[in-house]
Amino acid sequence: MGCNFYIEKENNETIHIGKRSAAGHYCWDCNITLCKEGEQGIHSSDSKWHERCPFCNKLPKNETIENSAAGLELGFNSDFIEPLIPKGMRFLRITN
Repeated sequence: MGCNFYIEKENNETIHIGKRSAAGHYCWDCNITLCKEGEQGIHSSDSKWHERCPFCNKLPKNETIENSAAGLELGFNSDFIEPLIPKGMRFLRITN
């Protein structure tokens, strides 16, 4: 599911500033989705997922909005410093 982001100007006008769309687990080292149905199945609720990367066997790293690339892009983790190119297995978990 996608998430749209807006800013509101002083005159109550809203401006769309971007969209993020989560597509499940992905291994940045092997450049592969962990969706067993491949990229064509990532947005299907019927898809099954590998628990580890089928090539390098790495487990996903849990991320939050405070320590993820998405959080960095959106300004939630300005103190977080990590290379801009993702590595390893990652998925974003946002909790309230």
